[in-house]
Amino acid sequence: MIKKIDNNWKFIGNYKKTYLKTIPTDAIDVMLPHNVKDLPHAYFSEKEYQFVSTYFKTIKIDEATKDNKYFLKFDGVMLKAHVYFNNHDYGEFISGYLPFSVDVTKDIKKGENKLIVVVDSREDKLIPPFGFVVDYLTFGGIYRDVFLETKPNNYIEDIYVHGSMDGNITISPTLSTNSKEESLSYELYFNDKLVKKFKENKIKINNPKLWDTNTPNLYTLKTTLTIDGKSDVVTRKFGFRDAIFKEDGFYLNNKKIKLIGLNRHQAYPYVGYAMPKNAQEDDANILKNEIGVNAVRCSHYPPSDYFLNKCDEIGLLVIDEVPGWQHIGKEDEWRNNFYDFIKRMVLKDRKFTSIILYGIRIDESPDDHELYSKANQIAHEFDEFRQTTGVRNFKHSECLEDVYAFNDFSGDRLSHGLDNPKTVHKDHKPYLVTEFMGHMKPTKNYDTEEYRITTALRFAKIIDDTYRYPNISGSFGWCAFDYNTHKDFGSGDHICHHGVYDMYRNAKLTSAIYKSQNESKPYLEVLGNKNIGDYCAAVGGKIYVATNLDYLDFYINDELVNRFYPDKNDYAYMPHPLIMVDDLLGNRMKEKFSKKDTKRINEVFNYIAFNGYGNLPLKCVLKVGLVLLHTHKKVQDFFDLYTKYMQNWGNESSGYTFKGYKNGKLAITKSLSPSTSFHLTYELVNPTVELEDSYDVARISIKYLDQNDSIMNYAFMPLELETNKNLEIIGPHLISLIGGQISFYVKCLKVGDGIIKIKSEKEIKTLKIHIK
Repeated sequence: MIKKIDNNWKFIGNYKKTYLKTIPTDAIDVMLPHNVKDLPHAYFSEKEYQFVSTYFKTIKIDEATKDNKYFLKFDGVMLKAHVYFNNHDYGEFISGYLPFSVDVTKDIKKGENKLIVVVDSREDKLIPPFGFVVDYLTFGGIYRDVFLETKPNNYIEDIYVHGSMDGNITISPTLSTNSKEESLSYELYFNDKLVKKFKENKIKINNPKLWDTNTPNLYTLKTTLTIDGKSDVVTRKFGFRDAIFKEDGFYLNNKKIKLIGLNRHQAYPYVGYAMPKNAQEDDANILKNEIGVNAVRCSHYPPSDYFLNKCDEIGLLVIDEVPGWQHIGKEDEWRNNFYDFIKRMVLKDRKFTSIILYGIRIDESPDDHELYSKANQIAHEFDEFRQTTGVRNFKHSECLEDVYAFNDFSGDRLSHGLDNPKTVHKDHKPYLVTEFMGHMKPTKNYDTEEYRITTALRFAKIIDDTYRYPNISGSFGWCAFDYNTHKDFGSGDHICHHGVYDMYRNAKLTSAIYKSQNESKPYLEVLGNKNIGDYCAAVGGKIYVATNLDYLDFYINDELVNRFYPDKNDYAYMPHPLIMVDDLLGNRMKEKFSKKDTKRINEVFNYIAFNGYGNLPLKCVLKVGLVLLHTHKKVQDFFDLYTKYMQNWGNESSGYTFKGYKNGKLAITKSLSPSTSFHLTYELVNPTVELEDSYDVARISIKYLDQNDSIMNYAFMPLELETNKNLEIIGPHLISLIGGQISFYVKCLKVGDGIIKIKSEKEIKTLKIHIK
């Protein structure tokens, strides 16, 4: 039996030896997950959470018998935890991103049991990822769940089950006993229906329902250990699948697919790492079902089990990674901690079907033959079924792992996406791009439109190159969500604005590139609102549309301009190239000219519209001259004609309409026009929240839109938040839109209806969460 014990803790932000005898009167009531200090979303010091603090918990036990073993299981404490139980010192444990267990059998008793955890959240140079400055923050606290686990004296320590696509099941049990009288039995279920009972550790079933990204079928293995009439039962969910990287690409169940993914940091505004189940699952859902990627890299540490379990459920492929960033310690203690982290990562996460690769090299570190030879060996020792990789940021590195991974930041211009893999390494090994962009073009939702579009186009070029080279297994953009970082990185505000979503889980324009490659539903997004004041000299340039549709019809002021198709010249390889609208005149001109002169006018007008009057090339000047010669017009007549059809400056602004078609049928209509009316939209991401031993969270997303449902990227409207006693706002009660959007989280504390009031200058909106 395992019981979550996240509720009814006490906390104080320091430590004194006297606390081991008496809880200080100024200790506050807290629930787990918990961060040692709430922080602003920007502009603070990372030193603010780096201190020693103390947690207190009274655990009530109805019965404690000698027939049972009792364990305290901590899923994540940043960084070190010194555990005291019933006045006995159990020593210090290194946790960070990995769980640890404490056997408290000898001291547990019926009634009240006193647990004290002294948490050291300071950076330690002998523990990865530390040793030098790290480009992310490691927020302090008991930030994941704590459990009390009750086991019989002879128990199952762990069960690892692997299912291959041909129906072979391999089970690796780890038991607390070596008794010859032990009895292990297995039951295999699918959709709660018994498939097979057996006792062998290796069997084969016929025609298993496979796990993949579209149909993530999961089976349940129930394992029972029976000794002397007492049983211990452990269940594991798993899928039948084969996932392998080959020299020519990645294969899932013998089908070659491109990994189109993003990197993810697990940090959130205000509370850092301390987020419960719903937030972890929400991130997985955003990645797979909203952004539309098929893979995620857990940079640069193992994530929450809730996140990985959701990846299993929805079919999101995962690259797991050992804690670290750039620095390799030379000290024996640092290196032994690194080896220990690899072992613990594999043992923690090998049960998840979605994991296809272990990152066992410190991200962007130099070569170290001794360190990485042993690291690779450890990973394969504890999981023989998965491959390993190591991420580097320089070419021709020694590759001791199964897959050569490279952070390719060469895409610093629109004409180039990724380097040819042949220029990166000469090993006959699979190749994977694990990071791109990010710090090459940090982007905020309130940056100028021209800047945001350029970022999106760079992502498009890189994804196109991912498909261009058949032996690139895939690419992972840096990154999914903005994140807090040390003072030495980011934008001076302690934020790296590298995400395709912001820290509040709101979309940036770049995410449209990913969404347009998804086949699940029709999608069309115009890159930008095309307001001329957002561009130098009011020259807006060509219009780009991210879409998975077949073609679109483009209208100006309800007049059809032309039909446009995917741009297979600039984006020849990606499944759904951008559509480029490079004609704003089309057939709209009513004046009659010869066919050749009409073509000349069209070419010159569009050149000026997309490039401006300055430095008009000679060929355009000659074309204008020919038109004037043939029509006996004056130069002013030509410019008057341009103003009539093309120029918005000083005239009534144009309205654009895009009608996208799939299989000959109208699928989506999107309009752009000067914003004249505005409204707020509210999305309650978790309308129903189920509580266990502690709180969970719900996310509310707010957007400020115009009459065309376009986001008002320069809106910073203030909002006031209010809740009833069943909820608690995470962060301040007075917030503002950031680039026309904001999300906030609420803690759901008590069963019943949670009421949220959102007050703006326009209205008061009431939302209700059902908490059960």
